[in-house]
Amino acid sequence: MNAQHTPGPWEIAVENPHCILAPAECGLCIVATLPKEGSQKPDTNANARLIAAAPELLAALIQLLEERTAADHLIRLLEDAEVFDAKGQPTPCTSPASTAARAAISLATGGAQ
Repeated sequence: MNAQHTPGPWEIAVENPHCILAPAECGLCIVATLPKEGSQKPDTNANARLIAAAPELLAALIQLLEERTAADHLIRLLEDAEVFDAKGQPTPCTSPASTAARAAISLATGGAQ
C-alpha cells in the first residue's frame, strides 16, 4: 500500500488526551485533535483510541484481505474454478466481508487500494 497518511504508530498525547500524535523527524506531530467541548463524554476517549489505532487497523485489514484472497484463490484452483479474469488479473473474492474490507480500505486510502 502506498500510504498517503502520516505513518503510524499514532498515540494519544499523555499531557493532552485531545491530541493524537505521530513520530516525526523533528519529534512529534499532531495528526488529529478532538474537541474539548464535551470531553467528559465517554465516547471522547473511545474516539481518541480508535483514531490512534487507525494506521494499525488499516494495515491489519489490508493483510487480512490479502490472506483471504490468497486462500480463496487456492480453494478455487482446487475446485477448477475461474481464478483469473480475461486480462489475466486475479479475480477478487466477492464475500460480503471481503467486499466490505475493500470498501473500507478504499475509503481510508482515498481509493488508492
